[in-house]
Amino acid sequence: TVWDGGTLEPMTKNSRIKATRPHIGWVSHITLHELVSRLSETEMFNGYANRILWACARRSKLVPWPEPMSEKDLALFQGELSTIIEKVNVDTQITPDEEVLTAWNSIHYERLTEDRPGLVGCILNRAEAQVMRLSMLYALLDKSHTIRIEHLEAALALWQYSEDSAQYIFAGRQTDNVAQRILEALQDGKMTGTDLHRLFSNNIPKERLATALSELEAAGKIGMIKTTPEKGRPTTHYFLKGQTKQTN
Repeated sequence: TVWDGGTLEPMTKNSRIKATRPHIGWVSHITLHELVSRLSETEMFNGYANRILWACARRSKLVPWPEPMSEKDLALFQGELSTIIEKVNVDTQITPDEEVLTAWNSIHYERLTEDRPGLVGCILNRAEAQVMRLSMLYALLDKSHTIRIEHLEAALALWQYSEDSAQYIFAGRQTDNVAQRILEALQDGKMTGTDLHRLFSNNIPKERLATALSELEAAGKIGMIKTTPEKGRPTTHYFLKGQTKQTN
């Protein structure tokens, strides 16, 4: 609802609250390891993750004692932003000009809406909406109620960075979280079926685990070998393709 606009009004009988035409901004930071461990499978596929503009960043240098931004420079930004808000803060529809419409219809829309396979496709499937919103923001920052080609090109450049970031984060990850956890666990070495069952705290149906293993083997991501001891039942070991098959 927040993404698409409209009024926020929970359907509760008591203590009714309402937020009319809300605008919510969200900026946060997280490590890659924490992200992939906390972002649930549901959130990846239910339209939550593709509402986010992903941006990977690395520390460019060591700054043991960072200096704050000077009050003079900060005041310049504050003054410019205040001027922009005063200029554009009117109830006016923001529209693209003819050059933007031509480029959008003939070039960009088809590329931005093309089908992308796998998990990363789910993460990026609001590309056209994200770019148009960014174009509008660039127009407003330019004190314009008309989206011009330079605003669209700036939005496309920022989206490309976000798309590259999403590819870096999510490309190669399995759409099945069970399969993904198996791949991550096997990076440390060969595991038996019992080991993998313990990986899920012995709380996963054997059929579910077997299905994930079969799909990974069919995709060429893992292999398996059977060892037959002198006594007892044979044991199946699973390993990542490309890794050594030697027993740990």
